[in-house]
Amino acid sequence: MRARPRHARLPQGGPGPRPAGRAGHLARTRRRGRHRGARLLRRPRPRRDRQPLRRAVRHSARRPPRRRRPRPRPPARARRPRLPGLQAELHRRHPLRPRAVRGRHHLPAPERRHQPRTDPPGRHDGVLAGPLPRTARRARRRGRPLHLPRPGPRRRSRPTDHRGDAVIGVLGGYGTVGATTALLLTGRAGNVRIGGRDGAAARKFVADALDGDGEAWQVDAFDPDGLARFCRGCRIVVNCAGPSYLLRDRVARAAFAAGADYVDAAGDAAALSATGGRTGVISAGMLPGLTGLLPRHLAALASPHGGPAERLDVYTGGLDRLTPAAAGDFLLAGQEEQGAALAGWRDGGKVARALTPAHDVELPYFPGPVTAYPYLSVEAERVAAELGLAEARWYNVMTGDRVLAGASTATSAAELARIAELELAGRTPYYVLLFQLTGAHGTSTLVVRTADSYALTAAVTAHAARAVLAGDVPAGLHHADAVLDPVRVLADLEGVATAEITDAVAPIDLAAPAFEEGAL
Repeated sequence: MRARPRHARLPQGGPGPRPAGRAGHLARTRRRGRHRGARLLRRPRPRRDRQPLRRAVRHSARRPPRRRRPRPRPPARARRPRLPGLQAELHRRHPLRPRAVRGRHHLPAPERRHQPRTDPPGRHDGVLAGPLPRTARRARRRGRPLHLPRPGPRRRSRPTDHRGDAVIGVLGGYGTVGATTALLLTGRAGNVRIGGRDGAAARKFVADALDGDGEAWQVDAFDPDGLARFCRGCRIVVNCAGPSYLLRDRVARAAFAAGADYVDAAGDAAALSATGGRTGVISAGMLPGLTGLLPRHLAALASPHGGPAERLDVYTGGLDRLTPAAAGDFLLAGQEEQGAALAGWRDGGKVARALTPAHDVELPYFPGPVTAYPYLSVEAERVAAELGLAEARWYNVMTGDRVLAGASTATSAAELARIAELELAGRTPYYVLLFQLTGAHGTSTLVVRTADSYALTAAVTAHAARAVLAGDVPAGLHHADAVLDPVRVLADLEGVATAEITDAVAPIDLAAPAFEEGAL
């Protein structure tokens, strides 16, 4: 008969060994409550390890920990929302949609996930608005988790736009001019689609400024495919991006190809001849745009008094910031296709170097001395020719010479924008449009004053877009000063600028020819 294995002794300091022998085995059997005879016929099991922690450490160092498989969660429709008792009581008194329920059962569409919820009430609102069931009240008193009853069938979220299928695409819609234009068009004409190179900025503008009532698109105006996708489905495309000398007619061609109308806040070069039966309005801003519309309005008011107009003097400018796009247009303003510096209009044609700059002069409605720099733009030539003026002078007015000097030394538009910002530091911005028409009727003066020239540009652009949507502009490509109604435009500018027409201002004459024709 084999000898029974002896139990090993534990290290010193631990519990003593169990009593060996038959008596100890019987004692263990009785304590465990098992049958005595059956236990005596079996071999005793080897004793368990007395150092499980040390062995567990050794095994854990040898093999990696076992990963648990995630349990499959039930579908969202089958889960019940669990709210604490206090929150349920607040919802019972004030029937509002809980954030947890809204986020769980009303997920927005993937393309609108950045927008706040504006769909109809959810399926839990009726449950939370009424009195709590008896089981819920009992659970609330006992401090247990509250289980609301199973809600009814889920409602599909509806689109927020109930005004029709009109979509207004605003390219550069989160910029200085585009943001104000989009705000003026929201809620009046149709759903607004904001596009630009920075998709995050477009989504932030739609969520914050438009309260989610719009679309956010990431589109580059120099990408033909992306621009075509942005214009597809739009009733009208409003271009507020820049600079205009780089974009030219890219956006207009994409809009007409997609079957949409087109409005451009700048874009003085009318290079398009075919619009596909759609309507296009260019130069629909402050400059160009309002600077060509108001002289026409002033000439129409003076014509009933007899005699054609003889001379037109225009002074536009002030103290305002420069955006990068506006700074880029300002740097290239001296190109032949944009206009001519120091030029004037005389005897039905453009005369080069006919005028000189005037420094530290006092002009009506301008606070303090200013510098008037002659500049004859393409719009000024067109307006002077159509009105049949004998003489016309256009001046860009600046407060100080820092911006004008920086235009000749700046290497980039961003540098010129910083120079304009330094010029504006600590001073109140302003912008003045002063028009003076002299003829047989006398001298009439029209002045428009504003504190933000970019807001004034956006107001004119939004008015042009609404006029196109209303059908007030015929099909084809037009300049804004030729098709817009100046009375309606001035009425829309009441909240942005102030307009005044008077005959009390004396004629202004800053003209001083640099040299006679033919002289060296």
